[in-house]
Amino acid sequence: MSRLPTSFLNWFRRMIIVRKQNSQVLGRGSIRFLKSEDKQILAFIREYQGQRMLCVYNLGRKPGFTRLDLSEFNGWHLRETISSVRFPDIGELPYFFTMPRHSYFWLIMEAPNVTA
Repeated sequence: MSRLPTSFLNWFRRMIIVRKQNSQVLGRGSIRFLKSEDKQILAFIREYQGQRMLCVYNLGRKPGFTRLDLSEFNGWHLRETISSVRFPDIGELPYFFTMPRHSYFWLIMEAPNVTA
């Protein structure tokens, strides 16, 4: 069972690794809640020593969507913690999330490279 890369055991192992890699920001970081259009979707930013993570959870039994005002981070990049897939960059417009029921995103927030 553990030989299958898609097995629940391997997924759980990856989650433990991700949690350890981000333990400082998740465990000790400050928390700032964001306004969500859908009451079932909880969104907040954790920050610790310059590292930021956007956490979005659909706590509902149905799929949901929300738009988050992330305009203060215009130009920043979002990278999913488990797969390292890069999400579209944050812009001036609200950032849109469509989420299956009981789902979540942990997204590393990366500042744009500033060239001097």
